[in-house]
Amino acid sequence: MSIFSQTYRFFSKLTRAQRGFTPLERRPLTPLKKKVSRSLTGFTLIEMLVVSAIILIITTFILFRQAQFDSTTLLRSLAYSGALSVRQAQVYGTSIRETTLGSGVFARRYGVYVSAGTTDSYLLFADLDLDGEYDSGETVNTFRIGKGYSLGRICGLVASGSTLNCNLTWLSVYFTRPNTDAFFKSSQSGEAYSAAYIEFMSDGASTRAIKITSTGQISVCPRDVTDLSASCP
Repeated sequence: MSIFSQTYRFFSKLTRAQRGFTPLERRPLTPLKKKVSRSLTGFTLIEMLVVSAIILIITTFILFRQAQFDSTTLLRSLAYSGALSVRQAQVYGTSIRETTLGSGVFARRYGVYVSAGTTDSYLLFADLDLDGEYDSGETVNTFRIGKGYSLGRICGLVASGSTLNCNLTWLSVYFTRPNTDAFFKSSQSGEAYSAAYIEFMSDGASTRAIKITSTGQISVCPRDVTDLSASCP
């Protein structure tokens, strides 16, 4: 076979192989352009406003619940502090303790005094004259109630008839050595109680009360109790 025939066959095969071939630079770019166009789209102004409003609502709700939780926790702590103050008076009343260090005066009675006229504090006192109520010069400690909280109702459960009297303007709960029993004296002269309730409240109107029975038991009532004698027996 001559060199010319071989050359002819080579170019013939090359021509057939190139049939239907489209160069790369001639391929359509439309799908790529559409894909790039779709990927570059962003949020509209309305979508941004809706998302911002949702975030604002969620944040406001969380902050409100957090403030409510803090208020409830502080009120609970205040009620337990009040209960511990009464327990402190009980311990002092059943032990031997000087009214002030180095005074040489040992009171037989100690108690807690609350007054509707002073809602930002209550007193631990030494009943020096044994009259069952607080007098000037008998203060052992003054317990301050924090800002945003105050004393609420002062109630006594009348021993005869079990009627709850919440119209007391002041109340003394005191303990006399060597008994752990609690004794009560109030603005209602001559009225005897089987139990007493001292209520603490927040500016948000939530309440928490402590109960002291005549047997010396001290407990903290549930939150926001309206009928103390029924819901905090």
